Parts: sequence; C-alpha cells; structure tokens
Amino acid sequence: MTTIGSPARTYRSATATAVTITAGAAGHLIGHGTVSLAGLLITALPIALAAWVLTARECTLAMIAGATFSGQLTVHVLLSTLSGMPADGARMSGSSMDGALPMFLGHALAAVVVAWWLRRGERRIWTALRRAATAARRLGLLLGSSPRPPACPAQRRRSASPAAPWRLLAPLRHAVVLRAPPSFA
Repeated sequence: MTTIGSPARTYRSATATAVTITAGAAGHLIGHGTVSLAGLLITALPIALAAWVLTARECTLAMIAGATFSGQLTVHVLLSTLSGMPADGARMSGSSMDGALPMFLGHALAAVVVAWWLRRGERRIWTALRRAATAARRLGLLLGSSPRPPACPAQRRRSASPAAPWRLLAPLRHAVVLRAPPSFA
C-alpha cells in the first residue's frame, strides 16, 4: 500500500477526529448529561494524534472500528475524569457494572456504525487516488515518458537516439493501415 499526500491525510484525520469526538461526547452526554467545551478541546489532542498516525496508510474496517471504539472510550473517560464523575455511568443503581455495560455496548454499536461510514469514504478516496495514478501513468506512457528514470548512462544515450520520436507512435503499432498508394505491378 502506498501513502498519500499531506492535504488528503489532514482531511482524513480531521474527519476521523471529529466523528470520534462527536460519538464519544454523545455517549458521555447521554450517560452524564453535561459536556464542557474545555473538556472536548483537551480530548481532541490525543484523538487527533492517533488519527494522524493511523491515516498514514489505507485503513481496513477492523482498524477503523478498533480506533473509533477506543477513541470514543477515551473521550468518554477523559470527559468523565475532567467533570469529576465516575467513568462507568453516573446513574448507577447498585453495582458499578450497571452503568458500565450499557455504556460499553452503546460505544461498541456507535463504533461499528461510524467505522462502516468512515470506511466507505476511505475506500472512495483510495479508489480515486489509484485511478488518478493509473491515468497519469498511462498518459506518461502515451506521451513517451518512461515510468522510471533510466538506471545507467547507456540507457540514457539510447533514449536520446534519433529513433526516440517514434516512441510517441508506439501505442499505434497495432493499428492496421488499409489505405495505400495504388499498386502498378
């Protein structure tokens, strides 16, 4: 797999960060009822850092699901810690697991949905980039440019020969010419 340039990577990591923080904050809001802007800004840094690292290459659905799930839990726990509430649910009615299981399952479901949505965008971006690279490579071959620079000076001398302009017609070598001057024989 190949890596992609910085503008696309920045866009992808920003999207993943925003979606992960939104889902994590929504879970926290449902469980605790409050979300502070300062808390969201503090949680954005580790999530954005992780998203930047993960977007260096094309991500699979499993990678995205794992990252969004752990990111949502990180946001939820950090927001709970910053607000002084327990991270496993504010409305517990007995044991500490009463609020933790629904929170855990809610984040797992949100991670699957978010991962599916992000993977669709990921696949479209990478398909477009592969098609653009293939088109550029074909255009380069059509115009006679070499896909790689020559390895040694002897190859450079050969490509500078008088026959080099005929390389432009190389894609046409399979064409059949049906017209010719009349034959007098």
